[in-house]
Amino acid sequence: THVSYRSLNGRANALAAQLAAADAGTGCLVAVIMPACIEVPLSFLAIMKSGAAFAPLDSDWPEERLTAALERLAPVMVLHLASTTRRWAWPSLQVDWRQLPLQADGRKATSVDAPIYAMHTSGSTGTPKAAVNLHSGILNRLAYMDRCFGTQADDVVLQTTHHCFDSAVWQFFWPLSRGGICVMREPVLYTDPEHLREQITRHGVTLTDFTPTLLEVFTRHL
Repeated sequence: THVSYRSLNGRANALAAQLAAADAGTGCLVAVIMPACIEVPLSFLAIMKSGAAFAPLDSDWPEERLTAALERLAPVMVLHLASTTRRWAWPSLQVDWRQLPLQADGRKATSVDAPIYAMHTSGSTGTPKAAVNLHSGILNRLAYMDRCFGTQADDVVLQTTHHCFDSAVWQFFWPLSRGGICVMREPVLYTDPEHLREQITRHGVTLTDFTPTLLEVFTRHL
């Protein structure tokens, strides 16, 4: 699936308007429970445009873990795909980018000191809990990327991180904020080195990153 800037931005505006109508705004969290798909960055953008912060949760988590995470987050809304069979005890909204109209810009001004997302930890020290980051933190990361690698409108960034982890945020927003291309992979192939190599070649990827473990596996297949 190929999505243009115009399509992504216009549909994010439409979804942001729906969130605003549901009182999602500054100081609020909106949970995003989806597998890897175009609706993920669409939802992230829409939530930011509404002034709220996004809280991605893994749709493959067991019911008990998802419920516990939602109880801790207390989101004003849960965004999910129409295909999901789960039912939530929180207000929810189905997201299908093909069904959203293109809408003129109507984003809400947001302070750089406002939360941008809440990501859950692995829980290695006990009960998983959400760690909050601010817009200023992500802006600083993007500026760091600029200084280290430079930016070009023809850059192609391959997303190698699951969207429930914080390093996925720059993989979405750095290329999109600089006029480049973000390549998303099928969720079941996050650690398939042959698929990674094929994606890098086919899309002309110029930048990506790996965890040390995945990098070791990938370089063995070069």
